[in-house]
Amino acid sequence: MRARILFLFAVGLSVSVLVATSQIRGSAEARPTPAEELKNPRVENIRLKDAPAIDGAKSMVLTFDLVNTESIGVADIVVEASVVAAAVDQGRPPKTMAGPYVIRGSVVLESDNAITYTLRLRNLSSDCGCIARVFVRTARPVSAAAARTSARL
Repeated sequence: MRARILFLFAVGLSVSVLVATSQIRGSAEARPTPAEELKNPRVENIRLKDAPAIDGAKSMVLTFDLVNTESIGVADIVVEASVVAAAVDQGRPPKTMAGPYVIRGSVVLESDNAITYTLRLRNLSSDCGCIARVFVRTARPVSAAAARTSARL
């Protein structure tokens, strides 16, 4: 399985891409599939760990993998990530500690491939009692031929 790595850096309320991947254009006819209907790509290996301080402020790294195990590629992937308090009061949503960050990809995630995302979050550390929530909002299936054509653009 090949992996592409995308590093994101989150400071305050903004997320900026540190290492970008190639621009891929897709078919205008196909529409992204809502998350409820998606089986791929899947989010796996969500992890939070401490990182070196940023200008004296605590920081944490959120890392996760986006994996495509189907026989067809996916494009126009939109992922949402947030960090929330682990302790939840009954009947109330958990307190959001960071995010939500919406990440839009401009790559085709081909069959049997993965992308690893890394977000560095300022003013958070492992002692926050937090958990990460990451899910795919939308993605569009792409045939192998369309993916090869897009890669040449």
